[in-house]
Amino acid sequence: MVLFISSRPSDFNRRISIRGTWGRIAGSCSVKVIFGFGKTGEKSGLLERKIAKESRQFGDILQSAAVRDGYRNQTRLVMAFFRYAARECEGTRLVGKADDDIWINFPAILPVLESITSAAYIAGYFFPNGTAVLRDPVHPQSLSRADRETNHYPAYASGAFYALPLRLLGRILSAAENLKVHWIDDAFLTGDVVEAINGNASLWSLPDDRSLIRRIGLNGYTALPDFQTSDGCRLLGSTLIHKVSPEMQRWLHEVPCLSKLHRCRLDGGASSIRTTPTS
Repeated sequence: MVLFISSRPSDFNRRISIRGTWGRIAGSCSVKVIFGFGKTGEKSGLLERKIAKESRQFGDILQSAAVRDGYRNQTRLVMAFFRYAARECEGTRLVGKADDDIWINFPAILPVLESITSAAYIAGYFFPNGTAVLRDPVHPQSLSRADRETNHYPAYASGAFYALPLRLLGRILSAAENLKVHWIDDAFLTGDVVEAINGNASLWSLPDDRSLIRRIGLNGYTALPDFQTSDGCRLLGSTLIHKVSPEMQRWLHEVPCLSKLHRCRLDGGASSIRTTPTS
């Protein structure tokens, strides 16, 4: 799997933390982690020189030259990463997208993904069909009616982590180009776009229900700081921990009872899967 991590150009500490913790585990699990962001627009060139040095040192930076970095350009940035994967990552079967404030339990998630037999799917942690579009302009994920007219989203996967087959990217990107793009990237790409594809399934040259994109829900999502504990062992059942600081990522990596998660195993994990019906 190639896993694109949404980063910000100046977030060096977060990238260092991931490389030293669950990003290191990812490498041992045949997962290639790539940090992605847009062009900075910085005039002095100092930040760009630091990024170039980091890229030479680690070889895991993908910076879009076509899209300026920024939260409101996030959907177009993820689409740029997907185009890169479709063009350059032919040797991989899965493509994932994740945020940089997470901790992933790869030994639990990867067997689940490997067990999926559907030809077309998105696996992740889903918000239910009918989730309200936020309209309060002070909220960071608010959309105006000019951005998105309807008041509710179809079911969509949290941008904290989701994965899909590489061969599905072409359909996702093609359908996205025919829709009005808004900047809540997870709701747009895994919700609006999937709904558009499934609603027009007869237009695709695939037989019967293979033309539909299934939503595969993963269990084991934990959000911090809502879940507070000084006992890291209580997190053993989590497949993904969200809203994690770099300090917490390093703490989790050092918890002795979580050391069993520092390498992948090819058995187990199927119990963490459930299917959310496609509406």
